[in-house]
Amino acid sequence: MAAIAVLLVAGVAVIATMRRSPANTGAVRAADPYAANLPVSGVTMTEATNSSGFKSIYVDGAISNSGTKTLTGASMQVTFAATDGSQAYRETVPLSLIRTREPYVDLQPVSAAPVAPGGHADFRLIFEAVPATWDEKPPVITVVHAELK
Repeated sequence: MAAIAVLLVAGVAVIATMRRSPANTGAVRAADPYAANLPVSGVTMTEATNSSGFKSIYVDGAISNSGTKTLTGASMQVTFAATDGSQAYRETVPLSLIRTREPYVDLQPVSAAPVAPGGHADFRLIFEAVPATWDEKPPVITVVHAELK
């Protein structure tokens, strides 16, 4: 029983350390050819700390579709800068749209509410591994993959 308890504690410590890892999660990816038609605007950020002491960064904004095709899915590469001007953290995440704001922010995939030509939608991206060396300025957001119909 004691050995199992030790292994359980060690496993939790390893998982907690992995969650806090400031390592980048990918190389720089080129913007999708359709990305010029998908401008991102109104980027704001908030932070929250959960009961385990881990910090989450919420990046909210709006995406518009000025092209001729309907956006049914997208991946965003988000790059946070460090206080020394270098890159602190980069992650590629699926675009999640805000479905409701009350009583809490509820997210859905783009496929559940495609963005038609001329349309726009609010989004939220969530990050849990941004290192403390982050300069706390809005990140650079690039659409690296767009699913269209």
